[in-house]
Amino acid sequence: MGIEVNSLNCNGCGAPLDPPKGAMRRIKCPYCGVENIIKGAETNREILNKENIMGGLPFGLNDPKIHKMIVEMLSMAQCPPADVYEACEVKNVNRVIVPAYWFDNCTGIGTAQYEKGVSRQYNEIVGSGENMHSETRHRTEWFPMSTAVSATSDFLVSGNKQYNEIFGILYANVHSPEMIDIEQLDYPSDCTALDYDLPDAVAFNQSVKEKMENEINEKAKSTVGNKSVRNLRVDGVSVQRGDVRRVSVAVYEIVVDYKGTDYYLYLSNDGSSYAYAGLPNDDNRQTLIEEKKQAIKDASTTKRMVLMISLIILVVLGIVTLLFFIGIVFLIAAIPVGIFYYPVEKEYQTTKKQLEEEIKRINGEFPVIKQNFINNRTALKGVLSGVSGDPEAF
Repeated sequence: MGIEVNSLNCNGCGAPLDPPKGAMRRIKCPYCGVENIIKGAETNREILNKENIMGGLPFGLNDPKIHKMIVEMLSMAQCPPADVYEACEVKNVNRVIVPAYWFDNCTGIGTAQYEKGVSRQYNEIVGSGENMHSETRHRTEWFPMSTAVSATSDFLVSGNKQYNEIFGILYANVHSPEMIDIEQLDYPSDCTALDYDLPDAVAFNQSVKEKMENEINEKAKSTVGNKSVRNLRVDGVSVQRGDVRRVSVAVYEIVVDYKGTDYYLYLSNDGSSYAYAGLPNDDNRQTLIEEKKQAIKDASTTKRMVLMISLIILVVLGIVTLLFFIGIVFLIAAIPVGIFYYPVEKEYQTTKKQLEEEIKRINGEFPVIKQNFINNRTALKGVLSGVSGDPEAF
C-alpha cells in the first residue's frame, strides 16, 4: 500500500522536495544532488502485480541513444532555428510505465460492394451510301458484385487516457510484440508508473475497431481493387476482439527547453518510433520562405499566361489545319505572339530561378549547422550533457 506524502525534505541539505510521482522511490535533490530514497512507497513491481499485468516491454535505450534521437527530432521542424542545438537544454528524461491492453487475435469481417467492368464487343454501321460499312467497337458494362473480406491482427493500445494519443503514435504499427514475462520484467525504481483509467471495452471501441476497419478496407482494395472495378466500399464490418491481456509498456517522455518554452518529445521503448508535441521553429525564416514561394507565383503575370495560352492555341490550330490554307494563317499569327511572349517568359524564368536559389540557400543552412554539431560531439545542455564525446550519441 502507498503512503500519502504531504512534504519532503532532502536528507543532505534539508531543502524541500517535490512529492514523488507514481511509483518513484528515489528523488534527486536539485540543490545538492543527493539522491533521497522514499521508504514505504509502492514499488513498480507492486503496482504491476496490483493491476494484474502479465508482462510488458522494457526500457531499452541508454543515454547516448536517447540523445541521438533528440538531435534528430530537433531537426524535424519545418524551419529549425539556427541556434536550436546551442540554445536547447534537455531538462528531463522521464521513464514512464504506461498500462496497456494487448488485444490478441482480433478478427474483422465485412462485405465489399463494388461494380465489375466487363468489356463487350459490338458492330456499328457507320458512314452512308457507298461509304457505309461496319466497324467493331468496344464498350464496358458494369455489374454489381460483392465479396466477403476478413482479416486477423493484434493491437497494442493504451489503458491510460493521458497517454492515449501519444501511445497510439508510438505503437501504432506494433503487432505481436515480444513481451517479457512479469517475473523477468525489471523496471528502474525511478520510473513513473501510471494507472489504468481507460476500461478495455472503451479502448477497444475507440482504437481497435477503427484500426481493424481500416485493415479490412485495405484488404478489400488489395483483393478486388483494380482498373476494372469502381465504386468500391465495405459495408457491415464486424470486429471480434479475441483475447485481452494487461501489459505495461515503457515510454520515454523528454522535456526540452528552448528559450524559456518547454517542448515534449516521446520515444518508444526501443527508439523505433517517436512523437512530439511541437518543436522549436524559426517562424521568421518560415515566413520568409513562404513569401519567396508566393513571389514565384506572383511572377507568373496575367500577361504571361495570356500570351502563353494564345501561342499554344495558335500553334495547335495551325498544325491541326496545316493541310488547309487557314493552317498557315494560324502559324503566321503565332509568330508575333511568340515575339512578345519570349522576353516575358525569359524574365519570369530568371526571377523564378533566383527565388528558388534563395529558398535553397535558406533551407541549406540548417543541414550544415546540424552536421557541424554532430562532428563537434558536444552534447546538448542539460541532463544528458555527460554523453559528450560518445560517438553513439551523435
